[in-house]
Amino acid sequence: PYAAGSPTCNGHILYAWARTGQLESGAVGLDFRDTGMVGDAYPVGAESPTEQISLQIHYQQTKERTVVDSSGVRLWFLPEPPRRPLHVTLMMSTRLAIPPRVEMDECVVRRVRHG
Repeated sequence: PYAAGSPTCNGHILYAWARTGQLESGAVGLDFRDTGMVGDAYPVGAESPTEQISLQIHYQQTKERTVVDSSGVRLWFLPEPPRRPLHVTLMMSTRLAIPPRVEMDECVVRRVRHG
């Protein structure tokens, strides 16, 4: 339960994607089962920094015709803590206000110290 205008998630986001910016094949996923990263996961629960999760869906209609949205999110929960806990550093710009039909670039820089 978030009040309108409140800072949701306190800046702690596990995964985000923009439907209008994804490839035709779909958004980049976080299914690590076939990657050699088995056991690496985001810890969620009473003994972790993330005690609960919420799903927010924001829609943006960019075309005149109706677009059928068949995107989705799939979560797997395991009883044991992850072998190696993962985390996301959110990189975004809150300065952008792009008018219609204007091309614009925004650079966001982040130093990676590990990984």
